[in-house]
Amino acid sequence: MQAFEVQSKDYNQIYVLYSNQQYPIPYSSIYTQSNSQATFADIEIGDQIIYNSSYYQLKLPSLSSIQKTDDLNTNLNFPSYFSKVFKFYRPIVSGVRNKSVAFAVKILEHLCKRKNEFMKDKLREILGGYSSTVLEYVLGGENEEEVKSRMKWLEGNLVILYNLGNDMFMKFNNSDEELARALDMQIKFITIPNMTIEIKNPGGTTKFAFYKSADNIGILYDNIESSYFQENKCESFIESCEKLCVYKKGKASELQINIKEAKQELSLILKILTAIIKSPPNSFPITGDISNSLTYIKNYIPEISAFETLLQNNKCTNCHEVAKVFQVQCKHKYCVKCFTNIISLATQKLFVLNKLEKKKYQKPKCITCNMDFSQNDIENNLPCYQDYKQNSEGRVELKCVCCNAEGKCKDFIVNCFHICNDCLFENLRNGKKRCPECKSSFEKHKSKYYSHRTQCDGCKKELSSIRYYRKKLCEHNLCINCLKDCSSNKCMIDFKIFTSDISSLNLEIFNTKACQQCNNSYSYELSCDSLKPCDCSLCDSCLLEKPQNDPNPNDPFSTICIKCNTKFGKGLSSFANKHYKACCICYKINHEKNVYIIEECQHIFCHKCFDDHIDINIKDGNAENLMKCPNCFVKYSGAQLTKLIKKEVQDKVLYLIMQKDGKFLNCASCKKEFTISSQNRRQQCPSCQAVTCMRCRDFYHELDDEDCIEKFIAERVAEAEATNDPDGISQCPRCRLPYTKDPKCDHVKCIGINCGIEFCFRCACVRSPMLKHGNHYHRPSCSHYAKSNAEDKYEPECTECFRNKELCPRPKNLKVPRRVSANEILQD
Repeated sequence: MQAFEVQSKDYNQIYVLYSNQQYPIPYSSIYTQSNSQATFADIEIGDQIIYNSSYYQLKLPSLSSIQKTDDLNTNLNFPSYFSKVFKFYRPIVSGVRNKSVAFAVKILEHLCKRKNEFMKDKLREILGGYSSTVLEYVLGGENEEEVKSRMKWLEGNLVILYNLGNDMFMKFNNSDEELARALDMQIKFITIPNMTIEIKNPGGTTKFAFYKSADNIGILYDNIESSYFQENKCESFIESCEKLCVYKKGKASELQINIKEAKQELSLILKILTAIIKSPPNSFPITGDISNSLTYIKNYIPEISAFETLLQNNKCTNCHEVAKVFQVQCKHKYCVKCFTNIISLATQKLFVLNKLEKKKYQKPKCITCNMDFSQNDIENNLPCYQDYKQNSEGRVELKCVCCNAEGKCKDFIVNCFHICNDCLFENLRNGKKRCPECKSSFEKHKSKYYSHRTQCDGCKKELSSIRYYRKKLCEHNLCINCLKDCSSNKCMIDFKIFTSDISSLNLEIFNTKACQQCNNSYSYELSCDSLKPCDCSLCDSCLLEKPQNDPNPNDPFSTICIKCNTKFGKGLSSFANKHYKACCICYKINHEKNVYIIEECQHIFCHKCFDDHIDINIKDGNAENLMKCPNCFVKYSGAQLTKLIKKEVQDKVLYLIMQKDGKFLNCASCKKEFTISSQNRRQQCPSCQAVTCMRCRDFYHELDDEDCIEKFIAERVAEAEATNDPDGISQCPRCRLPYTKDPKCDHVKCIGINCGIEFCFRCACVRSPMLKHGNHYHRPSCSHYAKSNAEDKYEPECTECFRNKELCPRPKNLKVPRRVSANEILQD
């Protein structure tokens, strides 16, 4: 019989070499060793084909025998100690089949020697057809000798071994990791010669080891497995010990897994329910089953009490279902659906009532305490409130008895609806206090019309309709200040002559007032004080600060005067809610123009508190806190910091941030912040790969540390000089950072990291010796210098005397005034 070597192949046929020429042979003419028709996957290049009269037979070499690792040491470059761990190995023929063959051989060898029923049962589940028959045949021997004989037969049929291993892998997407987990195996691959180790399924009970070298793979046998090949008499004892260890380990792992899974399941339930409650697609009732489940879960997860609280906080008072709920003024909670239904029933589906309709219908009430819903409750929680409000205004038409003008409810402050707002204010300015139609008094509506604002057609400011407007002299609304600017008794807008002489009007009003509560002066024009009905003088902070006896505890600002208890109108409250904010540090109320708002977290700070925060961190040299919100420590951008801080401290803040000795650095190219991996001067940005010098924060250069520092100082000096400060700049005598002058004094504190020295701006000289020895310790060129012939003595409280352990010398003039060179710095 002649053998032919496979030279190449495609999906229809193979090509063999004969007489120096390639001849095609179709797969239909080739049979494997198991007498099945060969396929594309069965044949590899380099295999041998034998011709048997009418067909071709695939010939494969037999499986290599088990060898000692002493040979392996020389052939495969294993270290000398390797044989102490693995005494035997079995090489597998090279090629794409070798992995499937190696796994099939190792698993069958294991099952022949060990009684691993779990693995057997699992293989019976995943294998089918001929592979299942082979498995049962090999393991079905009546005694050990018969099993060895059948295994020996199988070792001579690589195609059958390959199909068996391939069927195992096919069930698990050709993944040795998934196969290992399914059969509870720990698989270790050792790559030679570099000796890297890869472990699949580390928690597996049965441990298999393989070696890999180039295209080859082989099986390794540890010392316990080697005992079977050496016919060790202690074989049964070793096996019993192994089984006992595996049993104990399995039971312990099983208990731990059960406990861990139970906790994970309960925690998962808790998270899911919490997520559902916080943002439910649909509400759900709290049934008895849910309550019982919570009681049961509490035995395992104590944190469930927090979940119970969350459950109660999200339960509707009306339907008792868990949903997105809100709290009304009376402290009860409602879902949107129930709240909307209650208002619909009370208003007969009108939802929002105008002033006339409010006389006909009762106010919507809480079903639990029968307390009226507040206007804020309705405005904030009723869906489409603005649309309902607009519809309510459109349901009525009113006519003024004085000017016959038609309007909506908003144009009539007085509840009798006989007189429009313009005519009301004209009557009040003329001293009339009653409605011309029904004779009802205007006094009971005092808080309403005093808080009413009218926009001036001249300056466009919204000012108090009572206090800042006088009798109309033309068709335009002109405030007192604009009337003062009108010349020749003509309107400043269309220059028409006024209907009466402007000199007959009293145009005097206070621009500023002194607060009766805190004695501070305040601007009266745009203050809340101009909108209240009483004549008490109160600044915005004192006026809006909530007293303990305030009748509306849910309103953010005061609704009564702290001096006379007069109630404020809704116009004042809405104006305050729109334009006034409370500082998160001092809690004082300020106009929106006098506060800073951090964009990232929306926290609010008055100018004084935020400026104090910046000043304290500059003095402490704390660059990190300069970039964080003082309330919640959220980091904000440098661009926003520039908007928030005062101009006179911007340079100090910039230098402090540039010099911060932290773990981060801004890339000189893309400006992104990245983590510093070491203290090396050369730092590479992970985003754009540009290299930045850690010393001077510029593009990396080959200068040494000293030159780098000189470059950094020169750039900072140039930046400081570019500010064109009239007093120029001065440098710190220790770290040489440049500073501009504080307008108030010549005392400077350096903000440099590990510096913090205090010095005189005029001569760049350390301040401590001046305080302890006298002004002759200024530099002679300094304007503060005072000549002294007295003998100087050692002063322990002088920082320089204490540092030098002797009397510190008098300072000399610098080569360039207020410029400290490298050889003139204060030595540590």
